[in-house]
Amino acid sequence: AKALQSSTHMLVVPNSRCSIYSRIWCAYEAFLGYQQGKVIFTATAPISQVIRSVLLSTLISALSFALMYLLLLHLHIHIEEENVDNVRLVENVAIGLAICSLLMESIIQPGLSGKCCAATGAFGTGVYTAGNFYRAVHYVEDNWVMFTMGNAFLGLGACTSAAAAHMDNLYRLQAIEQARQLSEGYTGSLHDAKASFEIDRQAILNELDSSGVEEEVNEAI
Repeated sequence: AKALQSSTHMLVVPNSRCSIYSRIWCAYEAFLGYQQGKVIFTATAPISQVIRSVLLSTLISALSFALMYLLLLHLHIHIEEENVDNVRLVENVAIGLAICSLLMESIIQPGLSGKCCAATGAFGTGVYTAGNFYRAVHYVEDNWVMFTMGNAFLGLGACTSAAAAHMDNLYRLQAIEQARQLSEGYTGSLHDAKASFEIDRQAILNELDSSGVEEEVNEAI
């Protein structure tokens, strides 16, 4: 507690087995940090799957782009107004699916369903980008080339958003796990907290009882 007075920040390190706030000294020091206006950080473990998740999303977008582009080449779609409209329809469906999927990922509970939504978004953005790129390469009117190429770059930005959605899903999962660790075994009352030595526990409880801030401690934690 004395060391805390001379500090400006406080770091809370969760325990994977039980809440640190089930230990009376940890809970009391957290309250002191809150009461003294310290900047409190909660430590988090590094997420090992971030790079793999971004690479997976990028791979899905790249594969869907390649498949869509090769399919258009295989079908020998000529740039006629009717065929262009068909390609545009596919693009609009793809980007609509991607937007809906990415919005759903930000709303629903993170986990497998969130990963599926992010993957669907990556697929849709890849298809949308491929369609626009194909029209930009094969369309002969210069004004349409510039406009369509702009849409293709917009699709690349959407692919980046899909990768970010994959990362968001991982960070939200980590936040849920962190909240579980901090609340595991904590009843919400400092009276139920434990200590290695009962004399320390009683001393802290007596101090809180005499100061009348026990409810503030429970609320702060």
